[in-house]
Amino acid sequence: MSDLEKILQLVEKNDGYITTKEVLDKGLNKMALKRLCDNGLLERVSTGYYSLPNMINDDYYITVPRGYGESL
Repeated sequence: MSDLEKILQLVEKNDGYITTKEVLDKGLNKMALKRLCDNGLLERVSTGYYSLPNMINDDYYITVPRGYGESL
């Protein structure tokens, strides 16, 4: 499976969003994000944040760290 396919799977699991950090943490090539954007499969919504096309980009969702407010 290519990095492009792996990133798209991660995006699906993350409710349509992904960050550059998540891609790097998984050992994937961050240039794959640019390729996905160039091919219209992802949109860059902010520095380091990407979403599926046609998503309603929620600034709150993008800016609040994942796991915020979850019990330890």
